[in-house]
Amino acid sequence: MSLSDREAFKVAFLSRCIEHGATTPDQIMACVKSAREKVAFGLGDILNVPRQIGETGKAVVDVAKGVAEPVARAGFILPIALGAGIGGGAAMLTDVDDQDVREQQQRELIGEYARLAARAEQNRLIKAYRKARSATGRTFV
Repeated sequence: MSLSDREAFKVAFLSRCIEHGATTPDQIMACVKSAREKVAFGLGDILNVPRQIGETGKAVVDVAKGVAEPVARAGFILPIALGAGIGGGAAMLTDVDDQDVREQQQRELIGEYARLAARAEQNRLIKAYRKARSATGRTFV
């Protein structure tokens, strides 16, 4: 007859107790109590891991539910808010008042006067060149 795993463990445990000198039922019960304490101390946390993981997993899911809604809202609102902020800032940077318009008009007017002055000088030089190169109507013999 073969022993089940549980029965084999019990037989091995009782034989170890006898090897350590526990021969009476009270001494064997003391060994059992000591083994339970050792298991509770060393493996107690390991034995509770599935329950702890379940509680932790539930807590993580609860936190995720609490965070997901505000994050989703922020995902919709944030681009709109950023766009409005950047647009408002760009509008402030490109804001043009009457003083800026007058200054720009004066710069353009000065540039136009300089261009006209250069063109007039160029026309004067062309006239002088043509006059110097034109025939006088005299014949040279």
